[in-house]
Amino acid sequence: MAAAQAEGVPPLLLLALVRQESAFHVRVGSSAGAVSLTQVIPETGRAIASVLRAEWDVDSLMEAETSLRFGAYYLGRQLQQFGGNVLAALAAYNAGPESAARWLREARSADADGYLAAVDYEETQLYLQRVIEHCGYYRYVYGAAESRVSGN
Repeated sequence: MAAAQAEGVPPLLLLALVRQESAFHVRVGSSAGAVSLTQVIPETGRAIASVLRAEWDVDSLMEAETSLRFGAYYLGRQLQQFGGNVLAALAAYNAGPESAARWLREARSADADGYLAAVDYEETQLYLQRVIEHCGYYRYVYGAAESRVSGN
């Protein structure tokens, strides 16, 4: 919650991203060199640390708090860059901002289906579908829990 709120990122969206990126495993890495909960690449981590004026140590990316803070920061910047378009921001997180922008230009319609159809990386298309599914699930589960607590 703290990392999402600090960066203006919907908390359940960050939760869904973490679910897809790492399945909540702190000590996980990818073949591309991305690590931890939010799968930040060390080069990106160094740039984020500079902007946030945080001490930089590549090993700090394996700490949950740092991974969440840096991932939330990066996702927040993508949401800003793409005017709040969640799919484009998630695509940028997964495949890079250049690809995400190209898919926006190539989309046959401005809706989510149009954007998904423009994504020509199978991995990114599946990534987007899964993160959105996770987000919907968390909205349902946490929304239902809130309803029971508040009596609605």
